[in-house]
Amino acid sequence: RLVYARHEYSARVISRRGRNHSLPEHKVNVMVTEYWKGFCFGAVAGAVAIGIIGFTWGGWVTGGTANQMAKKEAESAVVKVLAPICVEKFQQEPDAAAQLVALKATSSYQQATFISNGGWATMAGSDRPHSGTARACADILSQLSTE
Repeated sequence: RLVYARHEYSARVISRRGRNHSLPEHKVNVMVTEYWKGFCFGAVAGAVAIGIIGFTWGGWVTGGTANQMAKKEAESAVVKVLAPICVEKFQQEPDAAAQLVALKATSSYQQATFISNGGWATMAGSDRPHSGTARACADILSQLSTE
């Protein structure tokens, strides 16, 4: 009889009025299963929501995106440093005024090629011109006056 009672009525629930009620074991198992099911679904939904919010508004990025951003920033920093050197090399030429007139006569999308072909965007220790530097150098030079 004790074994029967132990399996048949394993959980006690107290109602609002203070009365003890017994629940059969299968109902208790269903309640526990439902509790853990809801807990697990809530944890998964919370993790997904945090991920979506973090990547959308939180500024989180993947490793690949971080690498791309770092390369872009490094390239930008190199161009910022090398463009004034390119301008200086251009202005040191004996025919700089004539070259500046020729540069301004060239269409804007071909000015970087003009600077590259002139060798002003090729830095010491390099055998070819830096394309970003040539573009920035052409932009700076095209804003100078031809006086």
